[in-house]
Amino acid sequence: MAQENDTGHNDDIKAEDNVELIVRGPDGEIKQVVTAHNLLTTVGKEKLVERLLASPTTEGPKYIGVGKSAVEAKVSDTALGEQVKRKEATTRSASGNVLTLAVAFAAGEATGAITELGVFSASTSGTLFARLVFAVVNIEAADSLETKWTLTQN
Repeated sequence: MAQENDTGHNDDIKAEDNVELIVRGPDGEIKQVVTAHNLLTTVGKEKLVERLLASPTTEGPKYIGVGKSAVEAKVSDTALGEQVKRKEATTRSASGNVLTLAVAFAAGEATGAITELGVFSASTSGTLFARLVFAVVNIEAADSLETKWTLTQN
């Protein structure tokens, strides 16, 4: 709950994040779009706050992974349930109060019944900042998957 301080300003700091997945067939046509709010993990929130230090000791969000687990996302998660592929974001930008990460998985890189997405600090292991579990998105061998994650600081 937001509380006003004695100057009338809101002291609450909130972070909102969103995910967009776009599946494209081999002809480039969009086959499916998924948009949703994902869950910031407890350790992800802690590491984001640590990044405010002049000399943070951990990496920030840099990688997006996809997987096949339908187990509900929890704030205590530290990894995807069944990761299929993780790639470094090719777009990593900040504008105003919005951080954006995006990466495309080429045909054959992330195939099958994809049901989860996570944002990480490293190519293997690392901090799981956020996780989303969604209804099955079937990616065929010739399909590509575009992913975008945005974190908005309010």
